Amino acid sequence: ENDVVFYNAKFPDCAWIAEQGRGEKVPFSDADSPVTLAEIKLLGRHNLGNIGAVTKVITRMDVPLETAIGVFREFRGLPHRLQDLGVHHGIRWIDDAISTTPDSAAAALDALGDGVETMILGGQDRGVDFSLLGARLAGSSVRHAILFPGSGPRIRQAIEAAGAEVTFDDAVSMEEAVRLAKERTGRGKICLLSTASPSYGMFKNFEEKGDAFRRCIEA
Repeated sequence: ENDVVFYNAKFPDCAWIAEQGRGEKVPFSDADSPVTLAEIKLLGRHNLGNIGAVTKVITRMDVPLETAIGVFREFRGLPHRLQDLGVHHGIRWIDDAISTTPDSAAAALDALGDGVETMILGGQDRGVDFSLLGARLAGSSVRHAILFPGSGPRIRQAIEAAGAEVTFDDAVSMEEAVRLAKERTGRGKICLLSTASPSYGMFKNFEEKGDAFRRCIEA
């Protein structure tokens, strides 16, 4: 009962979990961020929610807000999380290998806007529901989906059920996926690796998957 739980007020499930504890409950949201998207180097509005969480925590730890704001403005993010690998073969490549859920893949699309033409999806199938991701692709600029084994077929079903105008290719290796992406993606467009599924099976972990993506692009 002397503990504190910080929870995202945007999600009812988080509020419900927080209410089970006896300690103090502290909600946070993107409105608690002391910086705007234009002030930071991270992609995506979801980062403001993360910054809002940190702000609430550091306030309780007596860290000066001015110190935190300086860090927020300079922080460049972690490898494999919406990491811009630059332009190669006329295509901009984004490594979001850490994305292992439909929600995180949808957030990547939200962050990048209408530039994404090709998306690499699929991996270990945990039986999650891909319908919302399919609907998000239907409302996006994505025109080509390259699918890994495992969850790939179910992701395709979700995209087709949403009525998205997307063509599909299957790939059994990162080399094949990147080769197909080079053929399918127009110059100046984005190829996004954001698989919405864990890496296990084809790769040891998401770091190995992201590193393989970079090597194949630069080959």
